[in-house]
Amino acid sequence: MGKAWDLLTDDEKEVFGSRVFQHFSKIPCGYDDEEDDDDTSGQLTPEEIGLYEPLYQSLVNHEKVKAFTAKRPESQGQNTGEVYKKALKNVLKLNSELYTTSNMYNTTYYLLSATRAPGINSFCKEYSNDPAWLALAEKRWNSKETFEAYSHGRQIQASLEDIGGGPASSKPLREGDTLKKKLRAALNRLMGEFFL
Repeated sequence: MGKAWDLLTDDEKEVFGSRVFQHFSKIPCGYDDEEDDDDTSGQLTPEEIGLYEPLYQSLVNHEKVKAFTAKRPESQGQNTGEVYKKALKNVLKLNSELYTTSNMYNTTYYLLSATRAPGINSFCKEYSNDPAWLALAEKRWNSKETFEAYSHGRQIQASLEDIGGGPASSKPLREGDTLKKKLRAALNRLMGEFFL
């Protein structure tokens, strides 16, 4: 293994660095108890993407990446409560970075984050550097409560379907309802891919 590593070029080795690997694999690298260096944090430039993407495609074991991303955090030796604590810690860190960046560049942000299932240490947090926006979002749209119900509800619905072997509804669906259900599932899947 060491000899194979020595045979790689510097660009090929960089594919396995946290910044590049995280960009392409979508696996978070180095967020827990690790301070980001300015050299290793940030988005890849279009030139870097053009350089590293073919190398990533040829060097990385994509089956292992898929297997890792398919695992839930609980399967990695941590219970859900511990995972949610770490998630909240990282969301707070992200909020702090967004606040600093938005002040530096005179921008506004709104961050809404929730765990995907209810339980111990589950959360739904809402952050913004604009208090007026937070008040509007709460008063007009109840966005935090709606998002929390949606986020937690997806897991509950999936659990109910697993137990019952199918959708929770006992009535047969009409053709129009079936079409709506398929379109809703497709839209949710596309939105999930877009926002991840």
